[in-house]
Amino acid sequence: MDAIPQHQQDAIKAKLNMLFGAKEYDRLFMGFQLVTFKWGILSVQVNGEHVEEIENRYWLHIAIIAETVLHRAVAVLNVLSGDVSDSAPNASPVGNPTWR
Repeated sequence: MDAIPQHQQDAIKAKLNMLFGAKEYDRLFMGFQLVTFKWGILSVQVNGEHVEEIENRYWLHIAIIAETVLHRAVAVLNVLSGDVSDSAPNASPVGNPTWR
């Protein structure tokens, strides 16, 4: 599986919203995109200002929720920094993202 279907992205986003609550979800995950999932590596793209916080505090939450929706083990979470837009689902990283 490379690209993540939109219905699975929506399910993961909904579960994150339920877990964190609307205020925290809107602060951190507005425009959040799941870019690819291959060989147990889930790549997500977020607004640059939240990369470090998501990597340090919420990576495990994202991985566990993604596993429940995708029915596959997430071994690594790559958090990409870039221009995130809801109008371009499954967008590739824009410009020169920071791979973590």
